Amino acid sequence: MLNPTHPDQPGGDADEGRVHVRREGRVATVMLVARLVSDRRDQLCRVRNISANGLKVNTAFPLAVGEEIRIELRNGRAVAGKIVWSAPPFAGMHFDRTYDVEDLLSSMPPDGNSHVSRLPRVQINHPVLIHAGPKMLGASIVDLSQGGAKLRLRAALERGQQVSLSVTGLGAVKATVRWTRDDEAGLAFHETIPFDTLSRWLSERELG
Repeated sequence: MLNPTHPDQPGGDADEGRVHVRREGRVATVMLVARLVSDRRDQLCRVRNISANGLKVNTAFPLAVGEEIRIELRNGRAVAGKIVWSAPPFAGMHFDRTYDVEDLLSSMPPDGNSHVSRLPRVQINHPVLIHAGPKMLGASIVDLSQGGAKLRLRAALERGQQVSLSVTGLGAVKATVRWTRDDEAGLAFHETIPFDTLSRWLSERELG
């Protein structure tokens, strides 16, 4: 039987944006982009194998055995537990309780209401320059995903406005303003940032 907490267990060949499942025994082999949260980091990761008791995670930042983490899936579900083995870039997580795998992988949100799945977002505080027409504005990214960002800024942006973000390490990122509220604005990127690119950038940012 496959064991998602075994370092030699291979991952799947699935697309990141969808739940492709191959089952053997009680283990589902998937490739899902998720958010990984612990006391010392807020990162993106890939979930590879998942069972009722644990999962295999792929992350650019090494995880320590015994480290407590929380994995948040894009369907709104989350699991918590500890790292039981680490062989970077992979690690095995044992859940703090038993979960229903079918429920974890369901496209229906936990509350049963209609829900639009979105790419996992990490909470950060990172300075950025915004090019909005002839103007250049200073702002901070307060949450970030492969497909968009929430900014905090003093100057106002307009809904539907086309802008370009200058982010050290990521280059110029073109986006459209989707919403504004007080000193915040939500942006949708014109092109999705590749997982490996954003994950590496987040890791390098943590390392300073």
